[in-house]
Amino acid sequence: MCTVFVAYRVNPELPLIVAANRDEFCNRPTLKSNFNGPDKQILSGIDTQAGGRWMGINKNGYFAVLTNYRDLNNINENAPSRGVLVSKYLEKERTNESFERFLIDHSDDYNDFNLICGDLSGYYCFESRTKKNIPMKPGIYGLSNHLLDTPWPKVKVGKEKFKVITQLNDFEEMNNQLFDLLASRDKADDDLLPDTGIGLEWERILSSIFIDSEDYGTRTSTIMTIDNAGGVFWSEKTFAKGGTTSDIKEYSFTI
Repeated sequence: MCTVFVAYRVNPELPLIVAANRDEFCNRPTLKSNFNGPDKQILSGIDTQAGGRWMGINKNGYFAVLTNYRDLNNINENAPSRGVLVSKYLEKERTNESFERFLIDHSDDYNDFNLICGDLSGYYCFESRTKKNIPMKPGIYGLSNHLLDTPWPKVKVGKEKFKVITQLNDFEEMNNQLFDLLASRDKADDDLLPDTGIGLEWERILSSIFIDSEDYGTRTSTIMTIDNAGGVFWSEKTFAKGGTTSDIKEYSFTI
C-alpha cells in the first residue's frame, strides 16, 4: 500500500473515511478482498506470496493499513514481509498498548514501515523509522512511503482534495469522487520530487497517486467508511496490468 488518506471524525455521519491505493509488482500473486482468516472475521485482500495483508478490518471494528517506508539504500532482503504486521493486528485480540509494545520491540525485524491501526475509540500511526506511535486526533491525514503527513506533492494535493470530498453529504457522490482522486495520474514537477534512492525517472513515475508502469503500479484502490451506527462499507477496485479496471467488489457489515 503506497498512498492512504484518512478522515477521522471530520464528517459528522462517518467518523472514519479511508481512501487507499496499493502499489505492487504486477506479477505478485494476490487474492482480492473477501472475508478470511480465523472464523472469516477479517475483510481484506491477501498477498499470497508472503501471506500478509496491506489493509483490512475485522468484525470487531479493528482496522489496519500499512505503507512501506521507501529507502532503497537500507533494505534487508531477508526481512519478513511487512504485511504480516497487519495480519498480526487483525487476527488476534490485543490492546493498542500491547501492540505498540510489540511494534517497538520487533519493528527492527522488518524493513521500515508505517502502520495505522485502531478502532473508533482511537487510531494511531506507528512509524518504524522514528519508533513513534502517533495518536491521530480528529482531522485529515495523508500517508505515502515516508512519514505521516510528509508533504510529498501527491500527499499534499491529495489531502486538499480529500478534505473537500469528505464533506459531501451524498454518499454515492463521495464514493465516486474518492475513486476519481485515487485514479489521479498527475505527476509532480521535478523540483518537487523527493530523493529516495530510486533515481529521477522512478521518482517521476511514483509521484502520481495512481501509478501505471510496465511491471509495477496500482493494483487496488479501496474506499472504506464507518458510520455512527458501526456500519462498515468497503469498496475495492482491482486493476489489471496497464491500469484498466478488472473487478469491483463491495461489502457491508455492522461491527
